[in-house]
Amino acid sequence: MFNSVKIDKQLLKSLVTLGSVIEARDKYTGGHVYRVGQYARKIGDKLGLPSDRLFALEVGGLVHDLGKIGTPDAILNKRDKLTDSEYEMMKNHVKLGADLVKNHPLESLVIDSVSDHHERLDGKGYPESKDQEHISLHARIMSVSDAFDAMTSARPYRQGMPAEKALEIMRSEIGTQFHTDVVEALSSLFEEGLLDGILGHAGFERKMLACPVCGPTIAPTNKQKDGDKVMCPACTGEYVLHRHGESYDIEFTEKVLNLYEPKVDEDVVNYIVKVSPKKVNLSY
Repeated sequence: MFNSVKIDKQLLKSLVTLGSVIEARDKYTGGHVYRVGQYARKIGDKLGLPSDRLFALEVGGLVHDLGKIGTPDAILNKRDKLTDSEYEMMKNHVKLGADLVKNHPLESLVIDSVSDHHERLDGKGYPESKDQEHISLHARIMSVSDAFDAMTSARPYRQGMPAEKALEIMRSEIGTQFHTDVVEALSSLFEEGLLDGILGHAGFERKMLACPVCGPTIAPTNKQKDGDKVMCPACTGEYVLHRHGESYDIEFTEKVLNLYEPKVDEDVVNYIVKVSPKKVNLSY
């Protein structure tokens, strides 16, 4: 397939902004779409994809969970594992996301990442149970990137696992859930230390901060300075930032604010708009 997509910066900004604020509703996934986009871009680069497709992968990571706009807060932020019926409701986010980008001027830039990131090579994925012949390389890369971040990041009911363990699990699923070349590319990137600036980060050079009660849930911004106050989105505890190298130590103010307001990650949104080309040529 060959497709040329004209990039309107305002349309791109609105699309990525929507993806960012939707992610912010989930109190435990700060930085998730940023990390997925970065993993996807690096994997694509490792596989030798051209720059236009790398940009599409990065944007695809930022918006792959658009459909979670329709996921109830009670399910999105549940502190225990989802029941079977709740999991089925959660799975609806893929189809809704695909519907949201359908007929959008930038649809072809992100559609595979949005619609197929939960498909599996063995045909047991969702929402359409596609076989491997109908799952694009972009979707295969997004599937690996999304799963790797999910396994290595904290959730309300568990801590994130070490990257080595996540990769071991993913290797065991090669040929069933994941594509060999994509997993091997991710493994090589990790072994070369090229994922160090992404793992545990909320954005470029922004490490996630760990609330003593909830874990690494606080995503600092580039605008924050020593002495600024931040809130844990999970427990709404208030903390003072103390600069420590490239990150911060945090000190509890003994206040619980009881009000969490999802906010757009302006750092990531402004970055992707700034680096966007005028036109992207996608060839498959």
